[in-house]
Amino acid sequence: MFDQAHPRGVPHLYLTLLGTSVDHLVHAYGLRLLAENLRHVDEAGLQSYLVARHPATVPLYMRHGLEMLEPFPLPVGGLAVFPMRRHPNACQRAAGPTGLPAATIARHLPPRVLSGPAIRS
Repeated sequence: MFDQAHPRGVPHLYLTLLGTSVDHLVHAYGLRLLAENLRHVDEAGLQSYLVARHPATVPLYMRHGLEMLEPFPLPVGGLAVFPMRRHPNACQRAAGPTGLPAATIARHLPPRVLSGPAIRS
């Protein structure tokens, strides 16, 4: 499934293994690391690709110019993952909605995420 969702024929960088311990979320280390990596990707003129493993992180990534592609369910547990891509210099493009509508994201959110605290950058 992951292989089928991965982009083909487009030069890109795959951003993987980026995460922050819950105890350190308030420091925004992960967001700073993401922003720095995206700056290098922009300088190289490449697209970037990642897979968000939790639906609550999708809006966070969208604020950094990534757009959500079609989510797909994991074979075990029925949870969905969210492939995302970003065109070079996406944050400099005209503002406006990108990717799939919020209703598509919400469809994959467990009830506790919909009522839980918002993720802040």
